[in-house]
Amino acid sequence: MSGEPLNKAAFLEAARSARRIWNELLSGIDAEDMGQDGAVGEWSVKDTIAHISWFEREMAELLETKTLAGSDLWNLPTDERNKAIYQQYCEQPQDKTLSESKTSFDRLISAIEALEEDELSDPSRYENMPPDWVPSQIIAQNSYEHYQHHATDIRAWMSQA
Repeated sequence: MSGEPLNKAAFLEAARSARRIWNELLSGIDAEDMGQDGAVGEWSVKDTIAHISWFEREMAELLETKTLAGSDLWNLPTDERNKAIYQQYCEQPQDKTLSESKTSFDRLISAIEALEEDELSDPSRYENMPPDWVPSQIIAQNSYEHYQHHATDIRAWMSQA
């Protein structure tokens, strides 16, 4: 997402639309194949879902608390953070991962719905947020734009299967 931040209604529609596309992609994968390693790098689709859910929970917390704090994992370089998230959830049962995915998205949507319009564009509305950050861009990058990033790998994996 680039340029000016979207208004809340457009932002919500973009998030919901991206989620519908993500869910459609996932619906084309058999349950037994979701745990197969190698769909996204070394990760399975299930691992990727858990990874995205972690980021959505972090964004929901940001919006709910109006504070840029979150997990200590944010202090790690990206690859190390992603590895730590993977290690945290790789043994989690698939049904729990799928349930948490729905819950994290629903929580994020509820948090966005509760925002005042300017809270998507004004970083001063959040404690500890740098003044040159645009909240809507941070949220999009760590939620619905994240689907697109991983969907490319999943589609490539599906075409080879």
